Amino acid sequence: MKQIKNESKSILFVDSSTSIEEIINIKNTIKNIQIFTFDYSSHKVLIQHNIAHEISDNYISEDDLNSIQAKSYEFSEWYKIDEIKNFQNFEEIDLGSLFKIEFFVFLLPFLKKIIEINNIINSNQNYNIYAPNQLYDISKHFEKNLKLINKKQNTQKDFFYDTLSFKFIFFSFKISQQTYKKLKNILNRFFLLFFKSQKQNPNVLLVEFNTILYKDIFSSIKKHLLTSVFYGLRRPPIWNLSSFFIFRNSNCKISPLSFGNKKLNSSMSKKLNSVEENFNTLTQNYDKHFNNFFSINNFSFWKILKPYFIKLFQKNNLESIENIEITKKMLENLKPKHVVLLSESGKTEQITLKLAKKFGINSILLQHALFHDGNKGHDYNHFTGSILNDSDNFLIWGNAMYRYAEKYDLSLEKITKIGSTVHDQTFQIKKNKNHDEGFILVAAQGPLNMHVKDYTVEAHKEYEHIIRTICKIAKQNNKKLIIKLHPYEDDNAESIIAKEIDPNISVIKKGDIIPLIHSCSFMISISTSMSNVILDGHILEKPVIRIPFGEWHGAPDQLRQSSCHNIKLDEFDSTLKKLFSDKIFYDILVNQGSKFINECLDNQAVASDNLTTFLQKN
Repeated sequence: MKQIKNESKSILFVDSSTSIEEIINIKNTIKNIQIFTFDYSSHKVLIQHNIAHEISDNYISEDDLNSIQAKSYEFSEWYKIDEIKNFQNFEEIDLGSLFKIEFFVFLLPFLKKIIEINNIINSNQNYNIYAPNQLYDISKHFEKNLKLINKKQNTQKDFFYDTLSFKFIFFSFKISQQTYKKLKNILNRFFLLFFKSQKQNPNVLLVEFNTILYKDIFSSIKKHLLTSVFYGLRRPPIWNLSSFFIFRNSNCKISPLSFGNKKLNSSMSKKLNSVEENFNTLTQNYDKHFNNFFSINNFSFWKILKPYFIKLFQKNNLESIENIEITKKMLENLKPKHVVLLSESGKTEQITLKLAKKFGINSILLQHALFHDGNKGHDYNHFTGSILNDSDNFLIWGNAMYRYAEKYDLSLEKITKIGSTVHDQTFQIKKNKNHDEGFILVAAQGPLNMHVKDYTVEAHKEYEHIIRTICKIAKQNNKKLIIKLHPYEDDNAESIIAKEIDPNISVIKKGDIIPLIHSCSFMISISTSMSNVILDGHILEKPVIRIPFGEWHGAPDQLRQSSCHNIKLDEFDSTLKKLFSDKIFYDILVNQGSKFINECLDNQAVASDNLTTFLQKN
């Protein structure tokens, strides 16, 4: 590309893939260059180095963000376009549907960047632009005076699930998805020596279940003399001593096809070639349909999206075909009576559900979470496969969820109230009534990357401000504070903030939160989603305070009593003081939680037994 002259007006686009050394070098080389950051991490780095810049969020409107969220649900289901419907079917499963969640997570920041870049360029005509990686790929569709930076330093991953992070007390590391699968398969092969399924017709196939979280289900299945098999192409059944003992004591077996099969791999080449030929025909001959479909604000972004779309499909093809073949063979061999799922959107779950229907096997979806119950929340729940769509049965927690099903026209004849199996173990814990000497527990979860507003600077700043304020107030009141993070989500500088304010504040990533709830004086919930730990807090008779944050789906609890005592951040200091000094106020909040539990959860402490009874009778 022709070199851009330094004396011209220039703009530098940066994101987390751009090193600070590169930014400083360009800034020193090109006088008066304007800098725009496109994510929170690059914004923070520039703040730390006192480098003036604008954030891209200033170039996108609230209406645009809402439109991106709503349209991304639609765009992620591109395979439903009438003219190409069923074009990518394999064993009557649409391959495009298997990566719709990954595509959705990709689209949110991608579309946000497209609108921002277009608006920045329109506001800064005749500027030379320097941009890295994806920002360059987008910008070249709007501006010719463009130069790629970081060409040799392409550290930016294209898709959210390309890598997995593992964090321990003293170290952390990242591995690719492929490396993780190889390690998981080695582990599975070892445990298969002890837990291999030998018999056909088990009562139940448990699909991608967390052994520790659902240990009461594993125990109840054994107690009721049912036979069970674990099937997970994504999740191992055993990963530590605790999960090993639970699994061993349950008599549950492992499907021998819970990982790649060499005999199947020999036939993959022809099938993969056929699928890829169909896909090439699709992307070459149906541009007009994709152009019309992938459009927002009367602007078609198909040309910008197309290379990433092709890459994502090709990345998933072989794995998708292999997983369908493995699952088909597994169901043919095992012939389980029931398959039990926690969602309808995961790859393993989609494949198992669709093939189970083909083979006449009963499918059961378990409610696994406390959902947002407003209209926007319902749209999200439906898209993520958390509520009933294709399963034969939907086993729910209680009356609140039944009202939800009535409100949103779910098939009531398929619904049975059994209680929450994930909370059975919490009900069995003896209550700790001594709250005066306990600590304050914060159950914290930052932006989740499942809403376009999670990608804004403001969302991250607000979350950090809440954490910082709570830490300061706890210190001022001489109260011990523990922050418990979600074990499977990215951190958001909680440890750094806590250490700056008070080194005695504990920030815990791994481990069970239940012992912490049991010992605390009261709990604070901070999250963009409705966390299950809210229910754990109520069950253990602790006041649960909720500081609203990131309510992108609207306020929760539209169809049920308020789940928590909601307060504004500036009310936290007075609320803290009142909880430690006013026993009546403390008891009122505990009673509020008890009412919420009774409304949400039927069959308290025996939901797992109810599940196994359902399996026996149906």
